[in-house]
Amino acid sequence: MNRRTAVKTLAALAGAAFIGILSSGCSEATQPGGAVQSYNGADDPSAFAQMIADRSQGQVLFTMYETSWCGYCKKLRRNLDAASSQTNLPYTAITIDVDDYPRIAKNFREGRSVPETHIYFEGKEIDSFIGAVAVDTLVLYMGQLNAELFPAGAAAPQIAPEYKP
Repeated sequence: MNRRTAVKTLAALAGAAFIGILSSGCSEATQPGGAVQSYNGADDPSAFAQMIADRSQGQVLFTMYETSWCGYCKKLRRNLDAASSQTNLPYTAITIDVDDYPRIAKNFREGRSVPETHIYFEGKEIDSFIGAVAVDTLVLYMGQLNAELFPAGAAAPQIAPEYKP
């Protein structure tokens, strides 16, 4: 899925649910249902690239670039955390403060907007989006990723959702 497809997919899933405007070493976290983690490694693009490769094996890795003063960033962080209990997608979400990690931000971000989220699987970027997205939209999007990356019969981790409608 490329960036343009991601924007169209999220827009189609969200309808009017977008909260923001779509525009052009870590704490341990290893499973769906886990809290969003803050990156706390070195401001070293090579080490960050290795972390992406390692942490996206067998699961999806969301890397969200944010700032401490950004309201939309705080909202997306809360929404990513809330979506974790409503999906079977095996994923980890890591936030990177662009003010604290300028070299990583310069090397891994496409734009100058925050929040900017990049999605990786098996060491490769598979998608990205800019802006805050509502919880229900994230859950639908994660369901689509789960179906594409772990089709029925594939060896995806079997984790029961905690969410009961």
